[in-house]
Amino acid sequence: MARLNGLWKRGNIWHYRVRVPSDLVNSINRISINKSLKTKSYRTAISKCRVMAFEFEDWFNQVRSGAAQPEYRPEKVLHKTITHGAQTKLHQNTDSETLKSVIREVVLEVVGDSIQPKQKPSITIKELFERYMADPAANRTPKTIQSYQTVYNGLKELLGENKQIGTLCRDECRMVLEIIRFVPANAKKKFPKKTWKQISEIAKRRGMKPMAPLTINQ
Repeated sequence: MARLNGLWKRGNIWHYRVRVPSDLVNSINRISINKSLKTKSYRTAISKCRVMAFEFEDWFNQVRSGAAQPEYRPEKVLHKTITHGAQTKLHQNTDSETLKSVIREVVLEVVGDSIQPKQKPSITIKELFERYMADPAANRTPKTIQSYQTVYNGLKELLGENKQIGTLCRDECRMVLEIIRFVPANAKKKFPKKTWKQISEIAKRRGMKPMAPLTINQ
């Protein structure tokens, strides 16, 4: 996403700088105006920047027509969208992106920057395993079932049976794979008092034959 004109960063906080039109420099007695957007979020800064650009343009037009004082006062120039509510008038040629930003800014002012996208419901590792094993169409031998149970027990120990699938990250998946790929068959029978991580380290050190790749992949 290309950075908007006038958007810049000081430390961790985003700012917006607007150039005063040349015909208003003498009246406003400034060549540019800078305003902190008071946010570290780039997405929020983009939204506020678009709204602020619209509000400054509206103020410049009012100064030209004599409807507003040329003295720059932030509380008068900015956030009219919020204070005027439904009475705010948008130009007929206002583009859709600016309109969306105005609407988003209103929402941000009301509920703050902490809006989180609604997450889709996710099932746990335990629920996933139970659904998989309950598939009536699958024809599994006792040996296969035991192999699946072994892998599930490893996941349960390493991640927790209540871990939601939707919250798994790449680092967690790599960690599990790195441990399980060295675990030998019948690991818990051979090392009943060891954790999966300990078993993996012992098997790797001793050069023991790991579980079949097909079992791990499944």
